Amino acid sequence: MKTRYLIHAEKTHLPVPLSAGIVQIPVGCKLVTTDDDGWIEWNGGDCPLEHGTKHEVRFSGGDKCIDDDPCSWRWGRSPEYHGIVAYRPIHDLILERLS
Repeated sequence: MKTRYLIHAEKTHLPVPLSAGIVQIPVGCKLVTTDDDGWIEWNGGDCPLEHGTKHEVRFSGGDKCIDDDPCSWRWGRSPEYHGIVAYRPIHDLILERLS
């Protein structure tokens, strides 16, 4: 299911319902929409999540991993390893649905 996130400069991802319509984006923030499975496309760069955020990453080779320390990954792109191509924050509501 598609989700929108308002991402603050501090890397906090706040879910914004698609039904919310037009959203005023505060200065220093951006609004991203996930794909149908909740993934946010990643093209490399600094870690997009704040420390301690439970999340799942998908690598270019197709592998996926769930973790709660986003700073432990290499978020840049390099031909030497299968880099991160997408990520999704995991919130308690999502965990409850999976249970």
